[in-house]
Amino acid sequence: MMLRKMLLAGAFALTGVAASAECSEQNDTPISLLAAGFEAWKAVADEMAECGNFSAELDQEFRTKQPAAFAANPPLYQLGGVSNGTITPLVNEGTIRPLDDLVAKYGQDLSPNQLIRIDGKIMAIAMMVNTQHLQYRADILKDLGIAVPTTWDEVLAAAEKIKEAGVVDYPLGATMKSGWDLG
Repeated sequence: MMLRKMLLAGAFALTGVAASAECSEQNDTPISLLAAGFEAWKAVADEMAECGNFSAELDQEFRTKQPAAFAANPPLYQLGGVSNGTITPLVNEGTIRPLDDLVAKYGQDLSPNQLIRIDGKIMAIAMMVNTQHLQYRADILKDLGIAVPTTWDEVLAAAEKIKEAGVVDYPLGATMKSGWDLG
């Protein structure tokens, strides 16, 4: 019963449904999470911790820790935050299981586009979208005779030309902070 409540608390946190400051019942089943160390996962972990008996390891090295942690017997974590790039080794090694039964039982508030299916099985539930855009100033490129870049090498070369021309102080910028590095 308590595991059900924790899964529901996690589902509410993951779907963006407003969660109350306190759980209606305390969790008696130890549950742990290994996920990336960034603010979205911190918010999810904080909400789940409200029910008690929950711990989270939020670590940027989660991707290298998860395969062995989930392969251990018993697994070192019951929940894992994954991405498109980190779920593949877990699926390939069979260290995570399909969630179809849990979604059928508790996932009535989930949207179909949140259900991440691999070979027809629900293997993850999306909690956020990380969309990034590359924008450029067409007027600056035109004025300097620079073609619109189509590769990263061309982006860097265009930025260098813009810098040399002194048109703007910072010819290339991004919305990054510590832990959100562009790889």
